[in-house]
Amino acid sequence: MALNTRAALLVKKSLDFYDKTKRFIDAIAAPNALEGTDSADYGWIDRLPGFREFKGERLVSGISDKSYIVVTGEYDETVEVPAKDWRFGRLFNANTLMAEMGADAAKFPDLQVAEVLKNGETLTTFDGVALFSRVHDDGLGSLDQANLISGTGVTVTCLCTDWDSACEAMMGLQLGLTGPDDARKLGVRPNAVMVKTVAMERKFKTIFGSDKIGAVTNTYKGDIPLENIYLNPDLDVDADWFAFHKSDTGVKPLLYQFITGLGGGEGESKIVAMKDGLEISYLGPETEHAFWKKSIVFGATLLIKVAPWFWPYIIKVDAQS
Repeated sequence: MALNTRAALLVKKSLDFYDKTKRFIDAIAAPNALEGTDSADYGWIDRLPGFREFKGERLVSGISDKSYIVVTGEYDETVEVPAKDWRFGRLFNANTLMAEMGADAAKFPDLQVAEVLKNGETLTTFDGVALFSRVHDDGLGSLDQANLISGTGVTVTCLCTDWDSACEAMMGLQLGLTGPDDARKLGVRPNAVMVKTVAMERKFKTIFGSDKIGAVTNTYKGDIPLENIYLNPDLDVDADWFAFHKSDTGVKPLLYQFITGLGGGEGESKIVAMKDGLEISYLGPETEHAFWKKSIVFGATLLIKVAPWFWPYIIKVDAQS
């Protein structure tokens, strides 16, 4: 559908705010764009690649034949502009609402991150075990791989102790072992944290950014960049926090699945813009809706899903344990 100038500018306003709104989904979740389907099977990562001495036969790293299927969800938001305002170009409120709709669409995946983390002790990942558990399998049936640890408190001193515990826990995790001689550890440490409250955010900024803690030289300074401290107010427990590995390789603790390129629309409504799981539809002044309802409508639809994925790259520090 060809948009008139007013509609085109409003759609652009929404897309601009979708692009520039700051969010943290990209730090913790691996993106995967789907086209022509609403689900994907990610299989089961038996082991990550790694070099070893060649002993006559290659050890293959890959995906097993076990299924881990993620189905995309559908979410919507709608902005209505009175036909009289549209006719006379009174679009200040419409501009504001379209900007908010774009920003809401950008931030909504972050809300889903919070939901996954809040329910991470029941939501299962590719190994059939809860995302956060003390009984993940090492590949040989030894159910002692834990990415859920007990915290000691929320003072700066306690958080330093628990950061060390989280680092040791993640570095010691094993996945997809093939025999008693296979003792390889992932050897990856956290380089990011996620917290619920501003108070916890400040404490971690002190831990990783200050020259001293009290009167003592701070040996934790620079352990992670301060921009890798993420505030997520939609988490549920003030004292719980998450240490995770922000990888550049594409392997991340969570999955961010979205549908792109569908096009079309329903009834009079036509999809006039699409980007990374966001579709914007439009009912213009020439439609029956505008005639009967005296309004112009813009609708945003998000076709996305955030789901648990690579559990070894995230540690939950549970203050309630």
